[in-house]
Amino acid sequence: MLRWRDPQRGLISPLDFIALAEASGMILPIGEMVVQQVCQDTRTWIDAGLDPGRLAINVAGPQLYRSDYVATLRQSMARHGIAPGVLEIEVTETFMMENPTQIRKILDAVRELGVTTAIDDFGTGYSSLAYLKALPINTLKIDRAFIRDLPGNTSDVAIVRAILALGHSLGFGVIAEGIETPEQRDFLQAQGCRQGQGFWFAKPMPAAEFTAWLQQNTATSDAV
Repeated sequence: MLRWRDPQRGLISPLDFIALAEASGMILPIGEMVVQQVCQDTRTWIDAGLDPGRLAINVAGPQLYRSDYVATLRQSMARHGIAPGVLEIEVTETFMMENPTQIRKILDAVRELGVTTAIDDFGTGYSSLAYLKALPINTLKIDRAFIRDLPGNTSDVAIVRAILALGHSLGFGVIAEGIETPEQRDFLQAQGCRQGQGFWFAKPMPAAEFTAWLQQNTATSDAV
């Protein structure tokens, strides 16, 4: 997760600067930098005998339409020896539905590289089920807005169950975003959701801290 390090304000959330980066055009060099850094760090972890799992990269709409994002991925993966299946890109549901015909061509090229695609913030946009079936999608990410009040909010319970049923029926992986309590985690696991992210597991951290986190969790797993 990208953060802006400000000397006075500390770490600034992407929610506070991504819109500015998109409007100014800076999102294009930022996006290239992120891909390069992810591939470089991934190579470092693999060479150290660590398994970082599948690494997801958030992609803004202008990166796909105003740059050759596929070429950036291809070159970075080749430079650092990243195998197929290691990377995933995340595109918001709203952007995905803006021009599904064009986005499908781009995502088909992404898939040819062995990079999977997730729909981020699923449930907050206006997905067409016809396009959802046709697009080369691997994963649905349930927006945190539907996770926040679980398991007490009956409407959120119904929505989450519906998304899980839809995703699993179409053969997608489903990830719940914004898990912050054991009650949320337990409810989602009971509903058949096998993947999640959020502060309950870990907070955003620099690469060096993540390396230590991976080492600790690898040692814990080996000891079990």
